[in-house]
Amino acid sequence: MLRRYLALITFVTAQTVLIENAEELSGTDEVRHLRGAVALRQDTIQLFCDEATLYATNAFQARGAVRTRIGQSGTITAQTLTYDPITRLLTYQGKVVATFGTITLRTEHLTYDRQSETASYTGGGSLTDTSGTIYSLTATYHVPTATATLAQQVRIERPPYVAFSDTLLYKTDSSLAIFPRPFTLYHTTQAETLSAASGHWNRQDSFLTLHTDVHWRTPELILRAQFAFYDQKADTGFAACDIRYKSRKGRGWGIADSAFWHPDTLTLKDNVAAFLFTDRDTAFLQGHLAYLISPHLYIIGQATILRPPLAATADTLLYDTLAQKLFLLSRAWLYSYPYQLFAQQIQLTLPRQTPDSLIAAGNVFTTSEIDTLLRFYNQVRSDSLLAQWDSTLQAFSPIHYRHNLQAVYYQSDGPHYQGAHEILKAYSLHITLGPNRQPIYLRLEKQPQGRFIPVKFLLKSPLFLPAFQWRPRPYQPQWPIQP
Repeated sequence: MLRRYLALITFVTAQTVLIENAEELSGTDEVRHLRGAVALRQDTIQLFCDEATLYATNAFQARGAVRTRIGQSGTITAQTLTYDPITRLLTYQGKVVATFGTITLRTEHLTYDRQSETASYTGGGSLTDTSGTIYSLTATYHVPTATATLAQQVRIERPPYVAFSDTLLYKTDSSLAIFPRPFTLYHTTQAETLSAASGHWNRQDSFLTLHTDVHWRTPELILRAQFAFYDQKADTGFAACDIRYKSRKGRGWGIADSAFWHPDTLTLKDNVAAFLFTDRDTAFLQGHLAYLISPHLYIIGQATILRPPLAATADTLLYDTLAQKLFLLSRAWLYSYPYQLFAQQIQLTLPRQTPDSLIAAGNVFTTSEIDTLLRFYNQVRSDSLLAQWDSTLQAFSPIHYRHNLQAVYYQSDGPHYQGAHEILKAYSLHITLGPNRQPIYLRLEKQPQGRFIPVKFLLKSPLFLPAFQWRPRPYQPQWPIQP
């Protein structure tokens, strides 16, 4: 019983409002009116204003240049203030500015709950700290934990970025904004946005982490993922899980396991696959790594491109969209029915997205299957190759092989083979194809050496050059979508 009595005395003492200063004092024991340089105190709170009305219940009203000191933690100014000792709520009205440490709340209506040490506003306001300003219709700031909860039309500014959401948890001591619900981040000087279902934004270090249904949009592209991290200062980012890439100009669509981006460069990594669209056709590309550095597209690691009637693979693929050239680098392979071309480097010129010319260099080898059962192949080996595209044949013709030439060509009369021409040495070879895409004209230059071998000697031992290569259909890249 004694403990309860002492606790009651302590509570009553804490509730007592003390008058520390006033130029005028009037009223009764029930209601006192104070005017001029008014100063009131109630335990850890000090109030300064032009005039106040104090009731015997310790409720009071303050008007004019109201300023409240709340312990060592903050200051609140307003035009008017009402205090209810029962609920222990301080209610401020008119141009309210509440400062707690490094943060400032601004609104027209604010309440401060002394019991929970919480400041709240409704009807619109803002929270400002060293990292920028946050606007919302409602907000609650818990002083002991330095945590703010904002809701309804939340807008966060950190130049040159601004974010929008309907809910936000903000830790002011670390400038960490936590988005439990969908939000969108806009760049105010560039046409660029980031959005996600949830995430957090460290505004002090300018780090942004996004979770679930992440979208990055620029005038050139849309990138979708399930997770992303963005460093605003370095303008670099990382995305992972179910990557989807789409060109905003309708020129491409792709997928990958992860993605990286920094100024002017987008990198897609692991299981990269993409479609490139033009008015004439569609190309499919695949590889382990892709770099998009406008106007160049790099694909690295078993790079593949399918663009009927052509198919190609290489260790590295470079597509220059401005010069309209395709480069295949290291272990390059090109298929144009019925020929397969192997080389260290291949360059294709593709004006208006159609083949025009071809250059190959480094251990050049072309193969054409003549008879599967007999294993007869036309073969040419040289140091380099030049060719033009024949749009009527839909094949490369004529073809010019140069330097260190070796070749095998089978000769037939209708369905019957007479034998094979084995060219052991020559400087160059010119070939023109006929309607069936088989050679109808061959010209060797500079003292060619060779021999003709009758077919009876070839039935059991077909001719194969030492550098022979051929990729059977199961080992050729296939179009991913079957009709």
